[in-house]
Amino acid sequence: MLAFFVASTAEARWSKYEGASVEVKFSNVNINVNRDGTYETEVELQAKILKESGRDRFSLYSLIYNDDSADLTVLEAKTAYNGEEYIVTEDMMEDKPLASPSKGFDQLRQVIPTSITN
Repeated sequence: MLAFFVASTAEARWSKYEGASVEVKFSNVNINVNRDGTYETEVELQAKILKESGRDRFSLYSLIYNDDSADLTVLEAKTAYNGEEYIVTEDMMEDKPLASPSKGFDQLRQVIPTSITN
């Protein structure tokens, strides 16, 4: 019998605020389970963009869901800049199939903003 043992080490450090690209101001997830086993999830997120990498991450924020087993409704979407809020309307969002789904035969879809202009 031949056995190999490989010991690997990992090193890490705690992230500091100075290195963060985004500051999460508020995050809330409510999950309501119905008697029939179905459920509704409401997600609220308020984030402050701190660096350009954060802008890249959130500028095209997408929601991915399984069309075969879920319905997605965007209740409200908005963005704020310099203290002014801009509503993201339904016609500014596109719901389309994910280009190359990774999981079997499920039809994954994504909701993405199409344009946000003044």
